Amino acid sequence: NSGNKGFLIFIDASQTTNRELLKLYATYFNLYLDDRVAFVRTIFALIPKIGFLNIYTKHSIYNMNWDLPPAVNLRPEEKAKTPERLSRLELEPLRFVILTHRSFSYDAIHHKAASSELNRSTDIGKAESAIRLLHERGLRIVRIGMDSDELPDSLKHLPIIDLSGQFRTDAQDLWLSANCLFIWGINAVGTWHFAHKYNRPTLVTNNYALVRGYQHSLFGFQLIWDERKDRYLSLIEMANLRGIVGKVSEMKTHGLAFVENSASELVASVNEMLNYVDNELQYSEHDLSLLSQFNEALVKSGYPPLLKNHSKPCVSFLKNHYEVLF
Repeated sequence: NSGNKGFLIFIDASQTTNRELLKLYATYFNLYLDDRVAFVRTIFALIPKIGFLNIYTKHSIYNMNWDLPPAVNLRPEEKAKTPERLSRLELEPLRFVILTHRSFSYDAIHHKAASSELNRSTDIGKAESAIRLLHERGLRIVRIGMDSDELPDSLKHLPIIDLSGQFRTDAQDLWLSANCLFIWGINAVGTWHFAHKYNRPTLVTNNYALVRGYQHSLFGFQLIWDERKDRYLSLIEMANLRGIVGKVSEMKTHGLAFVENSASELVASVNEMLNYVDNELQYSEHDLSLLSQFNEALVKSGYPPLLKNHSKPCVSFLKNHYEVLF
């Protein structure tokens, strides 16, 4: 509607975590991932000087990995490819769950200045019972992720196929994301976005912030304990914190501390997700009332209203902490 006949979009892909993901979108636009990027940056500096509008959105604000729409219209030859290592493992589509979590190693490398300040890591050892539940359901569990930490002792004896760290490849992560039953992010980690690109369900537990607008299917979040008032914060109080929850020092300054999801809460969330993927998740009138109250509390705190494709909190978590949250 600007009256222009066309425009160019430049995406700085230098910081992307998976270039194979970007290549999937080359069906729809020209994509350059080589030295021509340096040339494009030079053009960016010149565009305003020759009379064209220059709108540059930084990677830190608009992460192309996360915000591009699902890549469902892939070329047939792309759909057919299965990485060699995965062929040897004989992973059946929809018969495995991806496990992913935040790692100290990743933060130390990619967030050097702020790694000690990030409020995103939790004790993944508490997921033992929930992982056992998946195994008992006949599902295989595959861990993915970059620069991953060693599994805690409580999880080492479980049948987890570890394809993270030195065992990962970009193409491998995409095949797994496209063919998993669902992806489970134990804590705040961006890996689940890959599943969204293929319209696969996602569960994220131990969220450090209240979610609104993300493409998780279901999520669980952490309660916050107020040491000064000697009680948990209500949902509205949590929602009003906004940016404070992202940093350890900010939380301590206000006398606040996160309370991680318990082992039983993780089991309940995974059970709810299994019902979701089996199309057996039925909400009672009470459940719908809880979801409505959750939405109303966030809207009162300035969050956008809940839309159909927005993430939903695990009802099991809302029920378990009704008196605290509402």
